[in-house]
Order: sequence, then C-alpha cells, then structure tokens
Amino acid sequence: MKGASKTHQTDVLICGSGSAGLMAALWLAKYGVSFRVLERRNGPLATGQADGVQCRTVEIFESFGLADQLLKESYHVLELAFYSSDKDTVLDRAEHGGHGGGIKWSHYAPDTEPGLSHMPHVILNQAQINEFITEEMLRCGGPEIDYGYEVKDVKVDAGTTADPERYPVTVTTLKDGIEEVFCAKYALGCDGAHSAVRKSLGFKMLGDSTDAIWGVTDVYPRTDFPDIRKKAVIQSTSGTLVIIPREGDEMVRFYIELPPNTIASQVTKKDIHERARLIFRPYSMEIAETHWWSAYGVGQRLADHFHEQHRVFLTGDACHTHSPKAGQGMNVSLQDGYNIGWKLGAYLTGQATESLVRTYVSERQKTAAELIEFDRNWSKIFKSNGNGQTSNGDASYVKDQFVKAGRYTAGQAYKYDSSIIVCPSEGESATEPASNGEKASQLVAGTRFPSAQVVRFSDAKVFQLLSTLQSDGRWRIIVFDGDIQQKEVQNRLDAVGSAIDLLVRESTPEGHDLDSFIEPLLVLQTERTSIKLSQLPKIFTPITGKRKLQSLHKVFVDDASYNSGHSHAFDTIGISSQRTTIVVVRPDQHISLVISDSEVNMLYSFFQNFSTRPSPAKQMIDAPLRLRRAIHANDALLVKRIIKSHPKLLHNPDTSADGLSASNLHLAASLGHLPIVKLLVSLGHEADLPALNDDFQTALMLAAGAGHTEIVHFLSEQFPSSIMRRDIRGRDAIMEASRGGHDTVLQILLTYVPCGPELAVRNADLEGNTALHFASSNGNLLVLRTLLAAGADADRRNIWSWTAVAYSATVEAEVYLKRLVTEAEAKRKLRIQTEETRKNEVLKGGVRMVGND
Repeated sequence: MKGASKTHQTDVLICGSGSAGLMAALWLAKYGVSFRVLERRNGPLATGQADGVQCRTVEIFESFGLADQLLKESYHVLELAFYSSDKDTVLDRAEHGGHGGGIKWSHYAPDTEPGLSHMPHVILNQAQINEFITEEMLRCGGPEIDYGYEVKDVKVDAGTTADPERYPVTVTTLKDGIEEVFCAKYALGCDGAHSAVRKSLGFKMLGDSTDAIWGVTDVYPRTDFPDIRKKAVIQSTSGTLVIIPREGDEMVRFYIELPPNTIASQVTKKDIHERARLIFRPYSMEIAETHWWSAYGVGQRLADHFHEQHRVFLTGDACHTHSPKAGQGMNVSLQDGYNIGWKLGAYLTGQATESLVRTYVSERQKTAAELIEFDRNWSKIFKSNGNGQTSNGDASYVKDQFVKAGRYTAGQAYKYDSSIIVCPSEGESATEPASNGEKASQLVAGTRFPSAQVVRFSDAKVFQLLSTLQSDGRWRIIVFDGDIQQKEVQNRLDAVGSAIDLLVRESTPEGHDLDSFIEPLLVLQTERTSIKLSQLPKIFTPITGKRKLQSLHKVFVDDASYNSGHSHAFDTIGISSQRTTIVVVRPDQHISLVISDSEVNMLYSFFQNFSTRPSPAKQMIDAPLRLRRAIHANDALLVKRIIKSHPKLLHNPDTSADGLSASNLHLAASLGHLPIVKLLVSLGHEADLPALNDDFQTALMLAAGAGHTEIVHFLSEQFPSSIMRRDIRGRDAIMEASRGGHDTVLQILLTYVPCGPELAVRNADLEGNTALHFASSNGNLLVLRTLLAAGADADRRNIWSWTAVAYSATVEAEVYLKRLVTEAEAKRKLRIQTEETRKNEVLKGGVRMVGND
C-alpha cells in the first residue's frame, strides 16, 4: 500500500452507482440523510447494456419530476410486430447458404394493455437514465459520486446493531492503493452481478443456466424489413430474433438466438451478424455500423440471503440475475433502490421505527423470486425448435404469451404481502381484491395505486390521479365519495374529515405544515361546478406554506373536462359512489390499506404500527405507554423523539397496577439497555436526585440485581453516592448484586463506593442481613470470596441470630464459605500478630530523649 488508511463515517454507504444505488441515493437526498456513493469504475457509466424502461419505472420518474426529459429523449414502444417462418416461400439455396424458407408477417398487437398506465414503455440507454437520476440527486443536495473505490471487505458488529446511534457496518475499500474504511449505520450492496459486498458477506447465488446462447448487438442496419422501427419478434428456421428500436430513429438492438452447442466465449461479431442476416430472409440485412455487441448464456439465479442483520442490504443484480429479453433487469433493480431508499430515509429522519426498514427484505425478495420464475418461463417462449417455431408453438402462441404477460412486463403485476405497512382487507386474497362489494375492486393492498383521469376542483386542470402522488416522502390518505350535494354524503365526509384531521394533527411534528407527513386528498363523483368551498372538510384545504395560505390543490372530481373528455375514474378503478372509500398510499405509491368510513379508526392503529409520532389519546396508545414500549424495544432513537415531543415524560412513572411508579431509567436499567440509560441520563433524568420507585429502589439497584455490568459501571461512575442508598427493606445495590450472584457487578460497586469496601459490606438491611447473607443463599462462590476479601463479617447475625453460613444454598457453598471464613480469620489473626510485633520492635529499638541538667 502507498499510505496509511483513512476512516470515514456516514449514515448510509451505497456501494455501486447503478440504477438501484442511484435511486436509493435520490431518496436519501430528498430526506436529507447523510450518505456516500462508492463506485468501482473510474467514472460514470459510458454506454450501459440495459435500455428498456417499463411503464412503472416511467411513473417513478414522473414522481420525481424526471419524466418529461425521459419521454423526450427516448424511443416509445407502442406496437409489437410478430413474424413467423414462411414455409411456402422457397429461397435461392445458393444465395442463402443452403438454407430454405423465409419469414412473413403474422400479427400486430399493442405493447401495453390499454388503460394499464398513463405512461408508455420507452427505450433509452442506461447511461443516460443514470445521468438523469444523478443530476436530480445532486440538485437535492446529495454528494458527488466517489469513483475508483474497490470494496475489499464488509463486516457488521452484531453487538452494536441494536443501538441506533452506533455505526455497526464497516466497509474496507481500496482507492489508489490507499486503504479507506467507511463506518456506516447501513450499507447497500448495489454493485452488480459480481458483487463484492455479497461475496464479502459469504452469500451465494443459487440457480441454474440453460445451454441456450444469445447474441445481443446495437447496430445501424441497412434493410428493407418494413418493421425495423417497431419492437418485433421474428421466428424463422434459422432461429429467433427480437428487435428493440433504440432512441434516435436509427439504431436498433437485436437479441439473436444462436445455434445449439454455441460457446459464448467463442462467439464473434461476424457470427451474430450472419445469424441475423439468415433470420431476416427474404429481407435484406446489412450492418452499416456496430455500436456494441456481446454473447451470453441464459441463467436465473437468486441470492440465498438479501441482508446481513438488517444493516447491509443487497439490491439489483447483486441479489438476482436473469436474461435481458423481457426488459426487467434495470427496472427491477431501480425499483429495489426505490423501495429501500424511502424506508431508510423515513427511519433515519425519525418518522418511523426501524421495523419499517426490515420490510425491504420481505417485499423485494418475493419480487425477485417471482422475476426469476417469470424469466425462466419467458426464456422458453423464445427458444426455437428449428422449424420456425418456438419450442411451445408458433407466432400466434408467442403473441398470446406477450399479451398475457403484458401487465408483468409493464411492471404493474407486483403485489407485496401483508406486513406492518400492507394491511389487506378481510376477504381479500393474495392476488385478487375483495368481492364482497364493500371495497374498491382495483384497490388492492400491496399493489401500486391505479391511475385514472380526474379534474382538479380549484382550477379545472386535468390530472392523472397517480401523478399527484409525488415521491416526496409523504403518506397519502385518499378519500373517494359521491355527490357532496346529498346530505348523506356530506355527513359522511364531515365525520371522516374530522377523524383524519385528528390523526394528521397529532402525527405532524410541531412547526411543520399540516400536510408534511400525511397528505389527505379528496376525490368526488359529482358535478364540479356545483361544489362550494365551504362544503369541503377543512383538512382537505389546509393552511400551509411559509405564507400560510389555504391549499386548494387537494380536491379532485370525477367529471368531464373541457378538453380531455370524461374518464369515469370511479368506474375505471372500480369504486362505488354510494359509499365512502378510504385508501392509504405509501410514499412509493403502493397501497397500504383500503377501508370504508365505518372503519376510519383503523387509520390510527395502522400508523401506530411504524410511525414515531404520537397518536390521538382515545384511539391510539398514549405517549407514556408508547415511550415504555420503545424502551422495551431498545429503540433509543424513538425514545429520544418521544421525549423531545413530550419533555414532561422524561421520568414517566409507570402508574399501572404492577408498575411501582418505576421511571424510564428504572425500566431501561432493569432491561439492560445501555444506550437508553445513557440517553436518559444525558437528558437530565438524574439531575437533581436519583429517581425512586414505590419501593424506594434506584435504577442502579435494579441493574445490580439483574447483573447488567455495563449499566452498573456507568451509573456507579456517574452517581457513586447512589451505591449506598437503601430501599424500603433497607437493602442497597451491593446487597442486590450479592443476592443475584453477580461478582463482576459487585467488584465494580466496591470500587466506586464512597465509604470504602469494608464499611459497605458490613451494612445490614432491616432484618439484619448483610451482603454475605444474601451471597450465601445464592451460593456463588466468587461473590463469597469477594465479600470476605473486602472485610465482610462472617459472624454477623441477623435478627433471628443466624449467620451467613446458615443460609448456604448448597453443601459445597457451606464448606467453601466455612473454609473462607477460617482463612479470613487466620489472616485476621496473623495481621493482628504482625501489627503487635511491629509495635514491640519499635519500642525496643526506640531512644529515650532527656533534657540537660
């Protein structure tokens, strides 16, 4: 190495600047979280192999305000063309290398199911896509990407993962020959199929590969093929070929099935071009220029683990690999980053508990497994049988499979399972919405919120409802109802509005806009011009912004627009205007909860699952109980935030039947949660006098009795005078440690006790029992030795005239204690004899001084 190592510290370390890493980085920049992005390459991606941007990914770009640029520069895939082998056409065998037969047009089909998304499927080079995300990340205050960093080792300190203030992840890297170490609270492995993060953690990629070899190339073709600017699937006797037109109107990408027994490493550019020429017959195909080419084997593999102690998470190709033909790779990777990014942002800024971050694994691991299975089946569709058909059928079969898979390939088929942030309605199956008529038919918990055209009440502007849900970290509560001119509807909305108002006000941090954490939206099915502002519940028109103006942009109507017709949004989504439907939408546009107005109180319990904000007292767990639960969970960050919001809860005595009025410090000390103990002390918990419960016990006593060594050391060092405090029975911390048999704790207490060890161990409780009595009843031999060495009186009798020996827990302890007592007595006598001898020697050797006569 060229020099000494450097050490850095950051909340989140992102290893890899691909689609997943950059999308996570964009979220963290939005939240204002501290993070770094390390990249092994020496600069940004120059070309990139991925290019398909599915509808769902375009929607995500729109949510960040990036869709316009993406749509402007990309190729829009609107139609699919299918060609099959033409067995009736006989080609010149000499001209075509001895091969007969050609291809003919079979079908056209829409690329995306109509109404599936308001955004198209587009094609754009991955390097350009990464640039869009990077520029936005930097605009939001994110750091420059650190290039040239090679990850060498990743470790997680299991002993500190429970402490939210610690940095348990250590990533060792090499940069220009110099070792640099990064300490982080969390790390993301976004470093591709050959992930150094994954390998360092010892995780394996499990799966298989087929013997099918495909060539892929970006070319500028000279051809008379009529659909060269359409996405096309061609099946011929020479193999299968897929056309993907590229941005810029000239370049196209070919995915080309190569002959059986082909070895990928031996494939040349000429081999790929020749195979393409044969497949396109009878059309001519000349390659004017090749921009890029490669050959690959089809394989589907999944990482055996997606996380290490929920502090290091794998994303993208680092945890799932597959073929590129369905255009899923970059999209699923980007959506991995989209999922973990907002969750880390919400937790690290104090909006949510750490349990929110853990849902990344359950949600995206399932998505990856589904992707692998889909790709395994999808690859079979393209494998030809040598007769101008796929192994499963002709062009009609292929077309049918494309149509069936359209929702999946558009990125709209994912459904997250039940969790703290996905609460399916009763009767709702894993794949279908409830059919009981009480819930919206296309609003399914776990799926992406469906879109439909609506008209904004305030200005008659047309919107896609999904496009109003920007990726800004806010939750949405969307209320759907009918004609507000009907008294029944007005009454329902007033009641729902009041309940949501209460939730939102209690969930909003002091000094923030009312819609900063939860944004309520209202969609009515009525005549827009008949609505009066005074009819709308105030929560849907809150006072916000630095100028404190009334917001009029949260109310929409399912009504005819002036220039874009009437989309009948309620019918499109499947909502009845005869009842109120309430939908909770996550910051990533996925549905969490669908309920009716009669179930509105479920909103409180839902946000209680993960939110750190307090809740309405009548409907939700009160702040004192939430604080004690946070202490039980050892969530120091949550404890800090609750006390910050409720300073009077610093002590928070437990008034329950068995609570003994124990304070927060009592609870944390008894549980052994050192980070919370230190936090409470730093906030002034013991500033005046030690807190006492109903039994007059201190937190130190409880920690000593439970054997929590680190807490006893900390409290003894901070408050040594507390060591000798007595409880209602006259017992002190030393007695509690002796009773529990905790020798290390006992030694710490004897080290810090102000009056000295000998006096401390001779104290007795109200029944005359000393620490030695308690130690004898416990039978811990080390404690017995420590107490006698400190000067404990073995002959001391309690009020029943029993010595410590009489309480011996076992015969072994009794024998051991008697031996120790004998040894101690012998040492005492020897010490006395030595002292007397020394005094006598002084007198004998002394000089008598007399005055002068």
